[in-house]
Amino acid sequence: MLVKPSPEEALAQLETWLIAPSHDYRVTLSWLAVLPPKDYELYLSYVAAYAEVTPEGLAKEVEHRRKILDPPQVHPPYSPQGAAPPPAYGNPAPYPSHGAPVPYQGFGPPPQQPYGPPPAYYPAPPPQPTYPLAPRCNFCSSPLRPRTKSQVSATGWALILLWIILTFTLNPAFLLLLPTGLFFRKRFEVCTTCRRRLT
Repeated sequence: MLVKPSPEEALAQLETWLIAPSHDYRVTLSWLAVLPPKDYELYLSYVAAYAEVTPEGLAKEVEHRRKILDPPQVHPPYSPQGAAPPPAYGNPAPYPSHGAPVPYQGFGPPPQQPYGPPPAYYPAPPPQPTYPLAPRCNFCSSPLRPRTKSQVSATGWALILLWIILTFTLNPAFLLLLPTGLFFRKRFEVCTTCRRRLT
């Protein structure tokens, strides 16, 4: 059974999925279906790019999932005459044989009002508060969390160069220490969208 997530949960799950996308993009359909319109287009394009599908095809799948999560409400049938009131509590009066309703006698619950025609449109639900994500990239203003990468630092390269010099001048055994320079690494962040290095 599908459970409809809240928009805040959906945004958090989508950000987590975009950082480490899985092979099956269909797990994002329920999250995309509940997003507010201003975030929907952005995240739809991100998921379509990662999943290597067209945004139009992904939008159709999201619309289908939205119909599953929000089934249409069933209205009672419309009756122009209205329903006959129930017999008064404590004073049950039989209906006449000609089918006319028994007038309300003032005891017990009031009679039910007849159903009116169904509305021409379904009113929109009240807007949910949205919390905009602050842009994290100075170049493309992407709201996605940046990726962390690492590379060999200047100290590591200096150490590798030192081991090479010692290998050729003193002893070839220093060649075994050459990989230790690769452990001196520095970390930096890269934008998920435009792949530029962030400061």
